[in-house]
Amino acid sequence: MGDRGKAVERSLSEIDVPKLIRDTLLENRPVEIIAADLKYIDENNLKGIQPQIDVVARMLNGLRATLKKKA
Repeated sequence: MGDRGKAVERSLSEIDVPKLIRDTLLENRPVEIIAADLKYIDENNLKGIQPQIDVVARMLNGLRATLKKKA
């Protein structure tokens, strides 16, 4: 593997994947609200999705904490 390949591999290993996924989930909240406003999704479905996103975000926070302890 050349120097460039090693640099890319090192950069990818430094990414905090659980944080990236959690932040992406949380960034979608405004999109969900807009989708409800535009009637792409109804309010009941939106209310059902939000708790699930919260559960996944909490799980990712726990994963991050565990990975940091092991590092």
